[in-house]
Amino acid sequence: MKTLKVSLILISIIIINYCAYSQMDDSNPIAPGERKEPSRIGILFGLGQNYQSGTGYVACDSCEFSDGVKFGYTLGLTYEDDILKEQLFYGINLLYDYMGVRSTFQEVSAITYKDENSNRIYSIPGKIEHTAEYDFSYLSAMPYISWSPFYPMFLKLGVPIGINLTSNVKHTGTLLDKKATLPTGEVVNLYFNETKSDLIEYENAEIKDKTSLVLGLAPAIGFDFKTSKTTFLSIYYMHRLSLNPARDFGEDFTLNYWRIMFEFKMKF
Repeated sequence: MKTLKVSLILISIIIINYCAYSQMDDSNPIAPGERKEPSRIGILFGLGQNYQSGTGYVACDSCEFSDGVKFGYTLGLTYEDDILKEQLFYGINLLYDYMGVRSTFQEVSAITYKDENSNRIYSIPGKIEHTAEYDFSYLSAMPYISWSPFYPMFLKLGVPIGINLTSNVKHTGTLLDKKATLPTGEVVNLYFNETKSDLIEYENAEIKDKTSLVLGLAPAIGFDFKTSKTTFLSIYYMHRLSLNPARDFGEDFTLNYWRIMFEFKMKF
C-alpha cells in the first residue's frame, strides 16, 4: 500500500504542475501564448497471460491451488493530454480485463470399486488430478503518466482501480489411473461411482467472498508511432501487479497479468 500512496502522490503532483504550466502557457499582453497540442482519444486491446500469486482454496478442505496461469485479454478506451509537449503526458484508460487462471495438482486417493459379480466393495488407491478454474473479470479506471525520453520510445506507469464484474470457480477431478488389480488378481476398469466415468465435478459456483475493489500498479514500456498528422499507433508491453487479494478465501490469492498492448489514438 506504501507503493500505491507514493504513486498517487506523484500523479497528483504532476497534475498540479500541469495546471500551473497551462496557466503560464496562456497569452498575455507582453508575449503571445504557445498553441497547446490537442488531446488524444482512442481504443486499445491487449493479449497475454494471467498468473496467480499466493494460494487459492475451494470447497474441498485438503485442496490448495497455486501457480495458476491462463490466457487473458484486455479491451478499453483511452484519453491522453500533454504536460510537456511530446515528452510528458497524463491520461486515463477505461479497461475491461479478463483475469481468469487455471491451476492443477495431483494426489493419490481411495477409489471405491464395487464388484458387480460378488457385490464386494474394494477401496483402491488411485491417482487423481485436481483442476481449479478461477474466472474473474474487472472494469478498471487507470490514471497514468507517460514519459518519452526520445521518439518513439515511452515509459508509462498506471494505477488501475478495478471493480469485479464476474467471478466463478470450477473444481474438477480426473482419474489418471484407469485400471487396477483386485486382490483376486482380476484387472478391472476404475471410475468415479458418482459419474461412472474418469471425470467428476466437485464444485461449480459463483465466488461469494470476492474482493469488490482491486487496486494495482501497471508499468509499461513501448513505442508511440505517428501514423499521420493526427493519428498515433502505440505498441507496448504492460505488466499489471495487484496490490490486494482477489478473494478472502485463500492465502494472499492475487491475480496479475502481462499484456502486449496495441493502442490507436487520434487528436481531437
